[in-house]
Amino acid sequence: IKLTKYSTVWECNMQLSIPSSLAQFYNEYPQLDAKIYATAVPSDGFLNMFEKILQPTNNRDNVKFINQLLSFLHLDFKYMVDQEQFGKEKPFFCEENFIYPYNDCEDRSVLLSCLIRNLLRLKVVLLDYDDHMAVAVNLPETIKGDHLIINTEKYYVCDPTYIGSTIGMSIPKYRTKPVKVYVLEI
Repeated sequence: IKLTKYSTVWECNMQLSIPSSLAQFYNEYPQLDAKIYATAVPSDGFLNMFEKILQPTNNRDNVKFINQLLSFLHLDFKYMVDQEQFGKEKPFFCEENFIYPYNDCEDRSVLLSCLIRNLLRLKVVLLDYDDHMAVAVNLPETIKGDHLIINTEKYYVCDPTYIGSTIGMSIPKYRTKPVKVYVLEI
């Protein structure tokens, strides 16, 4: 399957090819915890597509880059809950965000966590609220913003569905809600 998605953030066409057998496998995969989807290794070419567009460097400004990724998720994808799109819950693997016309909070969180871990090599956790999902990232630099402490390290909230938010901004109603934290390996 050849997929093309235009990014208004990077002003370019993103092109991805995935085997139809892989797309079928993803479609038939049983529903599991989001951590399974977030830690799955993306198909050949998926990360390369982002590396070509983003041209990662060792001296990149992590905060600026993550904010670009958040803008990409906010502006270049259309939101719809799974019940409306599929009639059931359907978590996505990274590539599936490019196959289907819509995605939701856990789909975007899986994609964001994958890109931060694989392109920036930073520690990431999934934040699983009762009715919402976001990401938090451990940065080498200190910034102001919403964060949580895990084993003495600060993880800053990154919400891929809170339109216009930047790193360190949570949807206000989730700042005090209980959250399940999934630690993802780099």
